[in-house]
Amino acid sequence: MGSMERLDDIHRLFSCFAEAIRIARLFIKNPTQPIDQTKLREDMFLGKTLEVSQELLNKLENEINEVLVLALTAKFERIIRDGLFDMATELGTNITERRLGRKLAEEIETWKLSSNALDFFNAVSGNLKGQAKQVVDFRNWVAHGHKYGTAPETPTCNVTPIFAYQTLNEFLEQSSI
Repeated sequence: MGSMERLDDIHRLFSCFAEAIRIARLFIKNPTQPIDQTKLREDMFLGKTLEVSQELLNKLENEINEVLVLALTAKFERIIRDGLFDMATELGTNITERRLGRKLAEEIETWKLSSNALDFFNAVSGNLKGQAKQVVDFRNWVAHGHKYGTAPETPTCNVTPIFAYQTLNEFLEQSSI
């Protein structure tokens, strides 16, 4: 698959999303009236079988779910790194401890979230740390090209946006960041 085809797949899903939003807006404007089919894009849903349209919407829903998990995890990662940075820069009462804290603060940006950073939060239960690591691993699977052969075809676990939100939010609450 060429690079243009990869971009075309994503663009096609974006176009479907934009059209679905536009259709929803048409319906909201006039909920008692049927939608005028002349206002719909011919290349998206018109003339397509129900199965083809549903398949496109299912792919779109899956893509949106993956992007939402990616966004939630990115925000979580920034909060965790900022919290660890603050802790590291507040370390120590003597010059050696402060130098160690500064060195740790420099290194935090390079740590892998699932294998290093999350382990520093002793107030977070082991089970919750494991679930947070699953979310981060799923995010990495999404972010690093699973659809184009650069990552395993299936993730080690499937993570929904709701599970990601609840897990990462609870982690932040338990960690007191």
